Amino acid sequence: MNTEEALSNLVIDKVPATEYEDALRRDQRSYVIRRDHYGTEVHPSVALSGAAIARDLCLLGRYPEAHEHGERMFAIYSPRNCVTM
Repeated sequence: MNTEEALSNLVIDKVPATEYEDALRRDQRSYVIRRDHYGTEVHPSVALSGAAIARDLCLLGRYPEAHEHGERMFAIYSPRNCVTM
């Protein structure tokens, strides 16, 4: 497991239900940092952060938004679009 995966797991495992909004903000920030670092949304690490956002939205009960975001990340992360790490 790499550091990024560990951070993602820590957010979901250690956050009480009342703090999912904070988790969402952290994951959104992580997404922006990774996107800016790699210069594209079409990178596995960026898609990982995007998937975390979809998970957070789902945990907050924002299911339509979570589904839309998850579908978008899935489309971006499809093998034909990804660059190698």
